[in-house]
Amino acid sequence: MYNDGGYSGTGDPSLFLACKRHTVVAPHLAGAHLGSADDEAREWLLVDQSQHLLYLAEVEEARRFLAAQWPRYDAPLEYTEAELARRLADDWREESLPADWHDRLAEAVRESRANYRLMQQWLEEQRTEGHP
Repeated sequence: MYNDGGYSGTGDPSLFLACKRHTVVAPHLAGAHLGSADDEAREWLLVDQSQHLLYLAEVEEARRFLAAQWPRYDAPLEYTEAELARRLADDWREESLPADWHDRLAEAVRESRANYRLMQQWLEEQRTEGHP
């Protein structure tokens, strides 16, 4: 799972596990409880994309930190009951699969594999550049 304080969702679990288990990263996460399918996390792994750094933080501390990145709006969003019903219906409307769904799936698999290779390469470069 990922959460940036504004949005959350499911990421690529195989890519995350490969990163977590890589010899450059694993020693730094030893003893960290990042959760699993059966267990809630006690710590979150925070990624600073601009500095290329990882941080461990307790869940509530991480939530506060991430939420602080997003502007707050004091005025509540208001919809009429009819507008809300229409929006919900639009969101839940079942759409048929596009004709090229298999091509899209194949492209997603290729992208996932490319991301894996790029991540492995980047982690290996960190080792050779003397990063712990």
